[in-house]
Formats: sequence, C-alpha cells, structure tokens
Amino acid sequence: MTEGNGLQGTLKHREQHTADLKSILQSAWSKSDAFFESLLSESWLERRPISLRNPFIFYYGHLAAFTWNQVRKQLGLEQFEPVFDYIFERGVDPDVDDPTKCHSHPEFPDTWPSKSQVYDYKQKVRSILLEPSVLSHMQKKCPHIAYLVYEHEMMHLETLFYMLIRMDDRGANGSFLNIPTPPLVESLSLETRKEIDSEPSVLVQGGYCYLGREDGGKKEEEFGWDIEFPSYRVSVKTFRMHKFPVTIGQFYEFVRIGGYRLPEYWNEEDIKYMKNENIWFPSLWKCLFSVDQLRSAEEFENVCVSPAQFLYRMPLEDVSLEEALYLPVYVSLAEAEAYAKWKGKRLPKEEEMHYVMFPSLSRNKDEDGPALGNYGFQYYGPVPVGWFQHPSPCGVMDVYGNGWELTSTPLYPFPGYQPMSEYPNYSADFFDNNHFVVLGASWATDERLCRPSFRNWYQRKYRYVFSKFHLVEDIRENATD
Repeated sequence: MTEGNGLQGTLKHREQHTADLKSILQSAWSKSDAFFESLLSESWLERRPISLRNPFIFYYGHLAAFTWNQVRKQLGLEQFEPVFDYIFERGVDPDVDDPTKCHSHPEFPDTWPSKSQVYDYKQKVRSILLEPSVLSHMQKKCPHIAYLVYEHEMMHLETLFYMLIRMDDRGANGSFLNIPTPPLVESLSLETRKEIDSEPSVLVQGGYCYLGREDGGKKEEEFGWDIEFPSYRVSVKTFRMHKFPVTIGQFYEFVRIGGYRLPEYWNEEDIKYMKNENIWFPSLWKCLFSVDQLRSAEEFENVCVSPAQFLYRMPLEDVSLEEALYLPVYVSLAEAEAYAKWKGKRLPKEEEMHYVMFPSLSRNKDEDGPALGNYGFQYYGPVPVGWFQHPSPCGVMDVYGNGWELTSTPLYPFPGYQPMSEYPNYSADFFDNNHFVVLGASWATDERLCRPSFRNWYQRKYRYVFSKFHLVEDIRENATD
C-alpha cells in the first residue's frame, strides 16, 4: 500500500466514525423529539405531575444542556447561553420523606423560560455539535461522549413516560412512535392464568456470578457508567423463586384487606409514610370510592369489595383493573416488601436476580444478552405476565423486561469503583442506604441499556417507576425438588 492510499484509508476511517457519532446523537434526539414535539402538548410543559420531579419544561432544556455541558467542557467550546447551561444542568431526586433534603443541583428559576426560548437553545446546541470540525474533534478526544449522551437521554425519556402516565388527559395526542398497544387479560389462555394463580416456584441451584463488567471501556462502543465497573464475583446460595412476577390480581388481595394499614407487614417509617400520604394502593391504580375518611384496615376492607372499583393507568388511557389483573404490579420497594412479608417470602438480592437473569455460572463477560421480553418500546405499555413463553434457564418467567426488577440491595460501589471523570456525581451521591438496585428493563427502557452490567436505582418509597418483583424464599443448600 502506498503512503497516499494509507492516508486515504485513515481519512475514510475517521469519516466513518464521525458519521457514527452523528448518527448516535441524531438517534437520541429523534426519540426525545417524538416525545416533546409529537406526544406532549405545549400547554403541558409547566405541569409537574410528580411533586418529586421538575416540570416537563426542565427536561426539555436539560437534555440539551447536559449534552452541551458535557461536550463543551471536553472540547473547550465557548458558552453562548450560560444561564440555560446552569439552570438545566442537573435535575432533582429529593428525599421522599423530607423533600427539603436533596443532592446538589442548580438553583431553579421562579419562572421557567418559554418553550420557544428553550427550543432555540436546543437547536443551537445541536447545530454546533453537528459541525464537521466539532464531530471530528469529538471523535479524537472523547468518542464515548455520544454514548453517554444517548444513554442519559434515554434514561430521562423513561422518566418522562412515568410522569406522563399520571396525567388524566395524556391520551389526547396518541401513541409514541406508533408502537402497538399491549394485549390485556384476554391474550392469556385459561391454562396460563390458572398456572399464574397457583403461584408456582422453582428451585434455583446456587453458584456464583459476576456482577458488573471488566474495566475496559477503552473503545467507544464499550461505554458503561461508573457503577458498572469493575467486574465483581459474588456467591449465590440455593433459593426458590416464584416462577412469575407478582400480578395486579395477586397484589389486589393485599390491598383488599387494607394491607397498607397492617403494621405487622411494614417497617415503622414505611407505614408512617403511607398513613401521612393517605396511600392505600399502588400509584397507577385509580380508586372509584373515596378513601378520605377511612382510618383502618377494617374500614377499607368493608368498602373495597371488588377490582371493579378501580381503574388502571395505561399509557394511552385508563382501563378497568379487571382487564389488567394479569399485568405485573408496579410498586415501590417498600410496598413490595410489605406484600412479600404478608406472603411469608422476601425480595431477591441483586446477585440473586442477576443470577436468574444471566445464569452462566462462571461468567466474566457480557455473552449473556437479555432474554426475549417487553423492552425497547416493543409495546406501548406492559403486557400480561406469562405472555412471552420463554423462561430463563432456571425456569423463571418474565425475568427481563415488562418492568424493572426490584431488589433488596442498597446501591453500593463494587470494590475498585472509580467515579467517572465526565460525571463524577452520577452514582456517588446515592450511596446512602436509601437507594436500592433495580435490574433489567421496563417496556420504556431503550435497548442499548439492556446489558447485563447495567444497574439502576431508586428510593425505597419512590412509587412511580415501572418496577415489578419476583418473590423468593430461603431453603437449605441440600434441598431438592
């Protein structure tokens, strides 16, 4: 090969990589634009359907500001709208019990900028980042930044969906990217329903697994968040796990008896919160009778006589709870643990859930991909438990997708953890024993996040996530079926 041909090949290689970076950025922007420009009405931007989150307008600006702040700091680019760079820099995750307590974040304005102002800011950011010279500089200095930006944007997109689903007029603008609406109870055979109702469990033989992943990440396609590194070997004892995640119908029985007021199933702080907030059932359920004057489990049980007294929030519209009885129930860790205690079971630890999801016993790589399931916006909402007839090798159903899997493990760093230089407070602010690991994915989780090492986390009483759970029970090591 001549020197000229070698140079030409190098230039083509660089052009290909800058084109890849451009494609990644544009892919993220197309999805967030589909939400903000097509699904979310402009009149809704000031709404704050969850008091613990900012209004929609913040996220409209935050996605652009986060991207811009990351790239401009890496490449030394000049600011053109420093106020927006500041106020949209970081969101909030206040303490559920005391919202005045929160990690560091910008001081937010009393009045947010208009959509048109934020739109102009967003478009300016994008036009700068797509300049060939900037893409080329990005490829040379920080090629992984596009993946960081993409995944950050997709994580927030899921946040936006669990905010949107709480709005009563949410169906006005239709579905997201025209994806199909999910089937409901009628899609399950009578035989499958009977099996789910019988609450079967399977024996999971112990072994060990590798959480996290090797501290590679040198190539841009190997990008991962700091909380995923380094690889960490963990032993797992033999246990039993319910074959199916808990359904709405099964959880209804706990609700029906006034379970949210039965102190023997809750820790003191959790039930105190449920009482103070007048919570009697999961956050996506809508009760058709008043609970304002109810004070005890007995009073609730006297008036709660049928699932027909509830509606259930699906992304497009409310349906009757009776239609949703075989969907996985979405609850907080506190609610799931109360139910588990009522059933005489417990929730899985992180390593147990990971072991069932990715069952290779001696694994130190990502060769196990996610099982077939409802993630990556295959459906516009959850599908019934057991609808995907593909159990894990352990025999457990619905272990991946259709809802994040709650675990009883507080978020912690693996030995050798190092905060990422670009975003040092990504996870470090949440090693507080109040944020707990969730694994897997929901229907609204982007496919790129569906890797064995990915770890997500939420506060134990944060009730708005699309999170489900499997029940577990301890057994002796030598137990057999």
